[in-house]
Amino acid sequence: MDLSKLTPEQFKVTQQCGTEAPFTGQYVN
Repeated sequence: MDLSKLTPEQFKVTQQCGTEAPFTGQYVN
């Protein structure tokens, strides 16, 4: 995978654990 082709957002989510904590998101029922 060529990391230089990722957008800044994609890089953060895939390489730096840039996702929100479980059960804290907008779409949790």
